[in-house]
Amino acid sequence: MPANCHVTPQNAKAPAIVEVNTLSEDDQAINPADHYGVTPDYSIQVNGRNTIYSNEYIESKYMYEMNHCDVDHQAKEVKITPRKYQYNFRTKRQVQRTGVMLVGWGGNNGSTVTGAIIANRDKITWMRK
Repeated sequence: MPANCHVTPQNAKAPAIVEVNTLSEDDQAINPADHYGVTPDYSIQVNGRNTIYSNEYIESKYMYEMNHCDVDHQAKEVKITPRKYQYNFRTKRQVQRTGVMLVGWGGNNGSTVTGAIIANRDKITWMRK
């Protein structure tokens, strides 16, 4: 069994399941992700000290923090060293055209992609859970 695995006793009760983003029967056509009627033609802008916008690029900085473990079996010691990595992301604002090439178009993957392309092209939506 992995060292980070948590075992619950057999007689312990299971934790409660909480449903998130559930809709009442009156609101079945509303998508919880479409907050305040935001549609795909809206632009999104992050106001933060780690994000910079120019005409060509969106640049952001991210600090990734993790711990490194050194195990010394002879001394029976574990040394944990915090580490930080600075990542700089640069994204072009102009979205390029992309394409896909599938071999075996008649299978499950091909029919799924075809349906997604047609739905996207015709702006078809459907009720979501």
